[in-house]
Amino acid sequence: MVQVTKAEFVSQVAEKAGISRAAAGRAVEAIFGPRISGTGLVRRVERAQQAASPGEPASVSGIRELALSVWENAQDAGEFLSTPHAMLDGETPLAAAQTPEGAERVREILLALEYGLPV
Repeated sequence: MVQVTKAEFVSQVAEKAGISRAAAGRAVEAIFGPRISGTGLVRRVERAQQAASPGEPASVSGIRELALSVWENAQDAGEFLSTPHAMLDGETPLAAAQTPEGAERVREILLALEYGLPV
């Protein structure tokens, strides 16, 4: 198991989700709490990596990781990603995430869900 510091994890989240480090830091603390250990982060990162498919665009990998973080288990995240969504004009989140604009819209939906905002 590779150890990851909280700062490294926040940087990875920011890069993969295409958001600022400050926003990623707030999201990490909202999800994990302010005292998450390196081991807890490693487990979450490993689960997210297992959910990703090799060769897919980085935006789709980032969406998969964010969905796993929001839903907290691979089955629920997978269901969300493969179900057509009204806010995506009936497209599935995975299909929408194939374009930069679609990936941003899916990211917005997931972050709204994460923070309990209406979607």
